[in-house]
Amino acid sequence: MIGKEKQEKEVKEEEEIEEQQQQAIIKEEESFCDVDIKNSELLFKAADDPPSPPPTSSDIISSSNFENIALASSKNNLLMLPENNYFLPHFSELTKTVKTTINNYTLPVAARLDSLFIFPQLDPITLEIGLFLDSMLFEHFKKEFTTEPEQHLTDFSLALINNVHVLYQQPSLSPNLDIVIVRFEMWKTQPAPLTTEIHKNGQAQTLLDSFCRHQARINPGTDLTHPEHWDHAVLLTGYDIYHTTSSVAGVAPVGRMCDELFGKQILRICRISIYFSACSLVEGLHLGRSFVLAHEMGHNMGMVHDGVQNQCGRSCCLMSAVNGAGKTTWSSCSVREFNAFLLQMDESGRGNCLRDSSESIASHDHLRDGRLPGQRFTADQQCSYFWGRDFQVEIPNGRSFEDICRILWCGNSGSTISTAHPALEGSWCGNEKWCHAGHCGEWHSEMGAYPVVTDGNWSEWTSSEKQCPITQCQITGSIAIISQMRTCTAPAPNNGGKPCTGSNVRGIVCGGIAKSTVCEGFTRQEYGDRLCTAIAHDQIRADRQLSGNSFLHATQPCKIWCHVRDSELIRNKGQFPNGSPCGPGQHCVGGVCLQLNCDGHALVQGAEDCPDEESLLKLSSNGHKIVERKRESVKWEQWGQWSICSLTCRISENNNGVQERSRKCRSPTQTECIGKSLEVRSCNPSPPICKPEPSYSAWSGGKI
Repeated sequence: MIGKEKQEKEVKEEEEIEEQQQQAIIKEEESFCDVDIKNSELLFKAADDPPSPPPTSSDIISSSNFENIALASSKNNLLMLPENNYFLPHFSELTKTVKTTINNYTLPVAARLDSLFIFPQLDPITLEIGLFLDSMLFEHFKKEFTTEPEQHLTDFSLALINNVHVLYQQPSLSPNLDIVIVRFEMWKTQPAPLTTEIHKNGQAQTLLDSFCRHQARINPGTDLTHPEHWDHAVLLTGYDIYHTTSSVAGVAPVGRMCDELFGKQILRICRISIYFSACSLVEGLHLGRSFVLAHEMGHNMGMVHDGVQNQCGRSCCLMSAVNGAGKTTWSSCSVREFNAFLLQMDESGRGNCLRDSSESIASHDHLRDGRLPGQRFTADQQCSYFWGRDFQVEIPNGRSFEDICRILWCGNSGSTISTAHPALEGSWCGNEKWCHAGHCGEWHSEMGAYPVVTDGNWSEWTSSEKQCPITQCQITGSIAIISQMRTCTAPAPNNGGKPCTGSNVRGIVCGGIAKSTVCEGFTRQEYGDRLCTAIAHDQIRADRQLSGNSFLHATQPCKIWCHVRDSELIRNKGQFPNGSPCGPGQHCVGGVCLQLNCDGHALVQGAEDCPDEESLLKLSSNGHKIVERKRESVKWEQWGQWSICSLTCRISENNNGVQERSRKCRSPTQTECIGKSLEVRSCNPSPPICKPEPSYSAWSGGKI
């Protein structure tokens, strides 16, 4: 009896301690506006300042110290998403965070890691979601993908949800959670309750509040009365959401899954009305946000931050307060919290909305593709979504390709190598291995059909520019061009397949070189100096370490490099405008130096990339065709005959002599023909070996 009383006393003490902790959390949350945000701002400011320049001038400096930078205290419940940069030159995206609204949810005692409670075996459960993509996200994809942006955004969002689904299928998490999409909306115009004016251009809590109200109004019936009713609403947004800074990536309440009181329970925090319901707001510009969404859904299902509000380590897993490298699995604490929440719902009498099975709507079934997300979008494509089209996987010194399962490294051939997020499930990580639960290993049958080696192929050339740009002359010698781009995605190389060969950019010369206006402006050095100086003194985000002087890079002449003060280091800070000169007969297109070719109509890497006449006729310049017809009056005449070899005979195998031939440009001015007027080659056939000249033998000896 004494033992039982002692046990009850210990349980009661645990509950009192737990209650005190939760009250402290609530109290700290209420003081969030007055104290913690100020601390966070100071930390953000320190984090945004560029680090001291490294002592050497090597191209890439790697340091694991950047992998787990916690910028906020545990008080304000911010999930940090560090940008782990390997930098020379330095470049860093503003660090993103996830704000979690901790409200009246109390973590059950059984959820504690040291609890002796043994959870019963629970059946698999199903989460029915409504997936909403806002108009800002659609506009982003419309800008990035000029053809079929709707399809691109649909494929992207389904792969993102599929990665979340796979994370909730891990063997360590029991029961497994199936995610099905019962409602899919892509907004090309924002609904009236969610216009920019209402949420002040992406204020995180206001936008979440507005979205929760909106989705609650349109959610049909209840979980028991309507098959299209969703348990959880997800808004993927294109807004750069913010709280007091723009360092927010997502926001969600804790423990509100299956809450019937949509829009009825209100708590005043920082003078903001927060409507608690099962909904999450996440920025949706890249596939790494799948890990953020999994984290946010975890909060909705009772999981709290590891190492901050439970007894697990701070830096191992998906519910870490600092999200980033290697955090792709669930901690034992998260598993217990998940089970405790499910059991609590079963015993509460309000019903467990996750117990009913369902299927995704056929048109937006994230499982229909049959492939893991890393097979749908390669590691290179994941980099391009995160950092930009010209970025792909680039492994720094000291790392191996297998490490992408822990964190992706992305670069654009010569500037910064920056980290993005762990590669998606199923991403090829080299040597017949693929990413699975954050590790690179052999393919397993539970991952689906064995991947096929796929060689890459170019897409069609596209351009966001419909006519020749009307821009003020900036750099002397520039020409007006329309830039075109293609991607190695038709299909993308995967599972060790061959990459595409050639350049992904080209430039169409407006009117042909004969008509293109060559401007007079700054020299390239002057233009670079002005830009470097402007960045060094920028009012919002200055790079104080720059001297203000630029460096003309011999091998990357279309990128702008700035000197670091009192050192020999340089940093890439942009690129010269399209059409800027970068060498004899060469101009910049998208940061790449290309040769003027194709009868003066295009800047290309090779003649095989020249546009056909039909393509040229489709383009217009101020209402006029780029070229009506190839002008027969302006062209090279036939090459002349090769000259006689410069040598009649050769004295060694390596000295064959040379031959020359020339051609004339048939035009009013010699400058209208593009290409060489003189060619030189080794003599063909080679001259014979020279015969030795007659010579006397040595004097013979004799007596006089």
